[in-house]
Amino acid sequence: MKSITLHLNIWAAFALCFLLLATPAQAQTRRSATRTAKARTTQVRKQVPNSARTSRNARAGKTSLRVGRPVTIIGTTEGIADGKKVYLAMIRRGQTIYIDSVAVKKGAFTFRGQCDTPPQVLLLSVGPVKRESLLADFFLEPGTIKAHLVEGKFASHVTGTRHNNIYSVYIDSLNRLRTNVAERYKYADNAPAGAKMEKLRQASDTIIKVQNAYSYDFISHNLDNYVGIYLLNQYFQSFTIEQNKALVAKMSDKMKQTPLAGSICRYIDIKARTLAGQPFVDFKAQRLDSTQFHFADMVKAGHYVYLHFWSDKVGKSYLEVPAMVDAYQKLHDRGLDIVSVYMGTDSAKWRDMTDKFKMSWIQVSDLKGNASPIAAQFGLDELPFALLIGPDGKIADRDLRSAKLKARVEQLLADTDKQQ
Repeated sequence: MKSITLHLNIWAAFALCFLLLATPAQAQTRRSATRTAKARTTQVRKQVPNSARTSRNARAGKTSLRVGRPVTIIGTTEGIADGKKVYLAMIRRGQTIYIDSVAVKKGAFTFRGQCDTPPQVLLLSVGPVKRESLLADFFLEPGTIKAHLVEGKFASHVTGTRHNNIYSVYIDSLNRLRTNVAERYKYADNAPAGAKMEKLRQASDTIIKVQNAYSYDFISHNLDNYVGIYLLNQYFQSFTIEQNKALVAKMSDKMKQTPLAGSICRYIDIKARTLAGQPFVDFKAQRLDSTQFHFADMVKAGHYVYLHFWSDKVGKSYLEVPAMVDAYQKLHDRGLDIVSVYMGTDSAKWRDMTDKFKMSWIQVSDLKGNASPIAAQFGLDELPFALLIGPDGKIADRDLRSAKLKARVEQLLADTDKQQ
């Protein structure tokens, strides 16, 4: 399971929309710019990233690139002083692996070496990889890759090979859309404080919607190449299950065989099991009183079960509890049961929080947190998460926040009464 959250601040929030929301390279805006200059060259070492290696070893250059077909990264710079180092890096399992570095000389730099296929995403940064130093992500693949790095303006640009040309079109188009949205809201800076915050919030929400809509369309037309798969990996949690299923259906057979696409497809298949109309997913866990619990025992005629996943580390998990308490007190005798699954690891906090919020219904957990097999069964990537299971053992609804839970169960119970 991905770390339960997840992928904003104001002119901190608004400005960071451009930095945090768009692309895996923290939304570097790439515009066409070409300059020629003599480049200092360096050899890219031979590779395979070993997850057991430490960051210290990676920094020391003990990770290299596999022997393969020739690749050259020809770079020009703007606003970057001579002598500063450009780092070539990758992220693997949350760890930054530094592959090589070279100093800028006369506004230029070059990496030469070999790489294998399929293309993999690497990073270019000025100095060790941090959000403020990261200037571009790109696809390492055979051929001549042209990188123009612009420090501080998020206007870096990488082209020259098939996948980088495709990715560049995506970045350029997306940034034009975001710029248009920003122009619509720029007058917010002169508005009163309260109105300004609201306008910035609206701008942030609009940018997210525009970004997601454009990204979905772009991905749908590029599922025969690694750019589409890479972007799908970044965005699939922003799409509905139905949208993701449609994308998987368009994916080429070749792409489905890649490890990344395979993991995405498996995740989407799991999430599809939580759609309305699907049979319930069974699991076993331990109750708060240490007795064993089997979810299948809860599914029975005349009863609706609200399966609720939460954690003491996710504040919004608590926001819906008062409404759940109200619904349980008023509808339990009519056929509503609730099962809350604690997705943390601290048994003392688990007990304290259930007592504090008067969660008197069934409480279960395996106390494995993010590593819980239960989380994997349901494809959990965000909390809170909830499913309403009907008497027929099928999912009747999802994520009924606040008063919606009580209203929906009352409606379903009334419908059941009419049928009898």
